[in-house]
Order: sequence, then C-alpha cells, then structure tokens
Amino acid sequence: MFRFDRSAIYLDNLQTRIWFMFEWNRKGDWGFNRIQNPFTTFWLILDGEWGVTINNVKYNLKRGDFLVIPRNTEFIIDPPHYSDQYLYYLAMGCECMIGAFDWIDLYQIPTYTPLESRPSFEGLLSTWWSMKRLWDSFIEDLDQEMSEKFNLKTLSLNTPIQLQTLQTESYFHLKGTFYLWMAWVMQSLHHRLPDGPKFKDIRVEQACMYIQKNYEKKLSLQDIAQVAHTSESHLRLLFRQNLLSSPVNYLRQVRLDKAKEFLMMTSHSIQEISHFVGFDDVSYFSRVFRKETNMSPNEYRKQGRMGAIGQQ
Repeated sequence: MFRFDRSAIYLDNLQTRIWFMFEWNRKGDWGFNRIQNPFTTFWLILDGEWGVTINNVKYNLKRGDFLVIPRNTEFIIDPPHYSDQYLYYLAMGCECMIGAFDWIDLYQIPTYTPLESRPSFEGLLSTWWSMKRLWDSFIEDLDQEMSEKFNLKTLSLNTPIQLQTLQTESYFHLKGTFYLWMAWVMQSLHHRLPDGPKFKDIRVEQACMYIQKNYEKKLSLQDIAQVAHTSESHLRLLFRQNLLSSPVNYLRQVRLDKAKEFLMMTSHSIQEISHFVGFDDVSYFSRVFRKETNMSPNEYRKQGRMGAIGQQ
C-alpha cells in the first residue's frame, strides 16, 4: 500500500508493466474461444458492436463501453452475427501492482461500464490516444536498438536493458501519461468504486512480495513464514482469510503466471520456461499447467498469441 509519515508520501510500492497497446478494427470471422491472459486487459470501444463472454456473463459491446478482463480470467470472443459486423477499439495489456496486490482487485474495478454519456469519457479517450502515440514511438525506437544488440528470438523477459538518456526521457513521459490514464479510469468509474481499497494484512503482503521476487527458487513454508514474522500455521490462516488460498497454492499460481508470460512473449522452449519459473520436472510442469488452464503449454502459447496479441 502507499505509506505516509509527516515528512513524505512513499509511492515506491506502485509497480506497472505494459505488455501491449493496440488500435484494432476487427471484422469478418474474428472470434476466439477460451482465452486467458497472464495480465489484465483493458478495452475501450470506439465504434461497432460485438459480443464477449467473461466468466459466463455475456456483454454486447458498443461505442463508449469500457471493458476490464482480469488476468487469468477466461473469456470468449463470440462469432459475428452478420457478415459486415465489426468492432473498432483500443486495447491494452498491463499490470499495475500496489505492493503485492493488483490495482483492479484492491479497488474492485468493474468488468463492464458504459462510459460514453459520462463527462470523463473524452478525457479518458484523449489520454489513451496520447499514451498510445508515446508507446508506439518508444517501442519503435527500443526495438530498433535491441535488434542491433540482441537476438530477439532468444531474448528473455528478464534481460536487462539500459536506456539511453533520450529513451529515459521518453519512458518517463510514457509512464506519467499511464498514471494520468489510471486517474481518468478511476474518475470515470468513481460512481462504481468503493470508498477505499480492500484491506490486506501486512504480513500477507510481505509474504506475497517475497514469493513474487523469489518464485524461481526452492521456497519452503518456513522460509515464507519467517519473512512475514509469523508461524507457519498462522500464515496459512492469514492467507485463507485474506486471499482464500494457501501460501503453497499462491506460490504455484505465481509460477504459472510467470510461465504464461514467457509462453506468450518469448520463444523459449517449454523445458526452459519450466526451469525459469521454478519447476524441476517439465512433465510435472505440463500436468500442473494443463490442470490450471485446460490447455497444454503449447496450446496456450498459440491461443494466447492469436487472441490477446493479435499474432497469426
């Protein structure tokens, strides 16, 4: 959470990552079944209409609709009802964590909100376009430099990249506009948001942050409990009360989320990815992955790239 004392407000617990940002005009036979993204996906509908099903709830999208698809949420892009049907929209995949927890979960951001009639709609739309222009320029410059320095086919998500001075300036412009976009989102949805974020015990947050930073290592429940300054049994209770899960299940979920990121964003082999995220046995990893997603890792990679990122 944000921290405050008499001398300063600490914003160091706010972490953001943008995975993609697109302007899409979907037509014809567009439609996908059972997609899960390892990050939250945001859509703002600019024109047209289309049906989307999220957690077995069907939404008929039209201009001005704002859609939030939480990470690991299964959704279906319905087939078109007529031949010239289309959907023109802005899409972004990103992650915004406040401490160890997702911004949209803490503030209970709703899945679907019609925004066109609200006064803040134009502000949100204008900021989104500004952010996309900055993103496109930043990524184009970065891609050109990276292609000269790295083999992009084998580039890892964890490869350190040093930004040049002008790139750093562009990055700060982009990140500042992203925070402005977040502010417009909350202002646009203010009438549907709670007065404050959901409470999470600080010991659970400490344990979760430790897991997120060390998921690839061999972690025991004792290790995690020591970081949270509590006993193993009490940590289990705190996780059950705060997250409706256990420390062991949370660790496994973090590892699977990281595996999904590698599958969708890199060309690493399944065996390499299994090792990167802390699974010693690739066969066991594949079994756990299928149980979680109802897909093999390779099926997830193909479906995710086609559905979320738009690759064919």
